[in-house]
Amino acid sequence: MGMGKFLLELTKMFSMYRWNTRPSLIKFTEADNAYHGLVLSLFSICSQESSTAMTFLKKRIVKEFPKIVLSDISLDTKNRIILKNSSVWDKVLQSTYCDLKLIIDDETINSAIFIEDSLSQEDSKKSALISLLVALGEVQLNRKVFPQYYSQSYEELKEKLQLMDYIGKDELIELSESLFHTTLRLNTIIRWNNNHRNVISSVASHSFFVTASTLFLTIIYGCDENTAYKALAAAILHDLPEAFTGDVITPTKKKVEGLEEIISEIENDFIDEWKGSNSLIKEKMDCLQDFMINPFASDYGRIVKNSDILAAMTECAVEIKTGNQNEIFRKAFFSSKKELKKYSVTDISDILDEIEYLTFF
Repeated sequence: MGMGKFLLELTKMFSMYRWNTRPSLIKFTEADNAYHGLVLSLFSICSQESSTAMTFLKKRIVKEFPKIVLSDISLDTKNRIILKNSSVWDKVLQSTYCDLKLIIDDETINSAIFIEDSLSQEDSKKSALISLLVALGEVQLNRKVFPQYYSQSYEELKEKLQLMDYIGKDELIELSESLFHTTLRLNTIIRWNNNHRNVISSVASHSFFVTASTLFLTIIYGCDENTAYKALAAAILHDLPEAFTGDVITPTKKKVEGLEEIISEIENDFIDEWKGSNSLIKEKMDCLQDFMINPFASDYGRIVKNSDILAAMTECAVEIKTGNQNEIFRKAFFSSKKELKKYSVTDISDILDEIEYLTFF
């Protein structure tokens, strides 16, 4: 067993709900949370060299993987453990990473994923601030309706925010507030929405899965750092236009000749309007827009397309494994597998066959 099993395990983040001991206006899964953090990360580092940006994004992705194993530890409990004894929590993480390596069971991938890439002191502060700002966005939203359940967490997060001394804090706060209003919409767009789902995935959580899959494929395909960074950027942004247009599925786009082109034009119009509404977003989008508009273009885009199809196949696998009898998921599973075997950059049949085996046997 290896990567196929790990990808199936990764879908657990679709149903791990944050703040799950409290009522909420909008529920956030761990996959949703990870995606919001990745978007903010990408916008904050897009002007840096690709090698530095790649290391930062990889760290952000890999730090989410222990949640597959530690799903029953809430954010509040984890924070209190760290306060009481941070070394104990460090040991928990070390043990968890060992478990994850056993699941992946591939020395090449494990070495590339879990390598001790060290962030600079400022980038470490930035990463911590990003996690705090995303959590604060979740709390601020739900606090409006349920202040008795979220006010204490809100005050604790605000206090932590005041104590952080990251040099670019003010700009990152502004960027977070601007982005969260947009990426939040992807939380409420459900994939396969016209079919019953046993394991619901939002467009936000799907986008995190695609990004994580892209990271693995860049390693399997032997990409250089520049190509890998572009692939991750495109993976993060590939569905962001749906925050404006909604999820227009491919069969609908191709229903009538010319409709797909019109929808692309509308996406461009929405994005231009979004850029025009905020000077900071415009500044960042000047170097990111092409990844959003043409995510499947060029060599890196083919990797992202493979990851997108792989995500759809895995989502179908989870529905089948959990007893969903809707024939659409079985058909989509095998059509996705066939497409990947035909168009994958490198042969990944072992991964696909493993997912199939674990789904049906």
